[in-house]
Amino acid sequence: MKAARDKSFGKRLKAIRSRLNLRQKEFVQKLDISVTTLSDIETGKTYPCHDFFYNIVKEYNVNLHYLLFGEGEMFKTLETATSPELNIYDCEDEEILEFLDVFFKSRMVQFQVLGYFRKLYNEDEAAIKKDIERTMAEKNRKRLGEARKKK
Repeated sequence: MKAARDKSFGKRLKAIRSRLNLRQKEFVQKLDISVTTLSDIETGKTYPCHDFFYNIVKEYNVNLHYLLFGEGEMFKTLETATSPELNIYDCEDEEILEFLDVFFKSRMVQFQVLGYFRKLYNEDEAAIKKDIERTMAEKNRKRLGEARKKK
């Protein structure tokens, strides 16, 4: 990750903690990290480990996409996870929900997926962003075409 993104990550993490109305000492108790480590993450001096991501999602219901990219709602709700927004993916909603269920229940899966994601994103960030833009544009064109057919 680039330095600018690291500082944004830390700012989002601090915003989450502030929204929860927790001091660092209170916040770290459920995350299994020290206050010093949290401070270093919030200031961009260090990177969190895989367990950190698991714990923050599990204990505080944080939206991982918001934490990593600053997009979406700060906190996940069951309603959000099963919303029509899931239809943007080229698979059945149940498939996504099954993946999320396994992901949040298995540390082995989390470790592997997050490790792969970090490597892939660091190596091909620009290509991934272009692919996301292209995919979303295609889906928007498809939705527009379907809406026109209904008229």
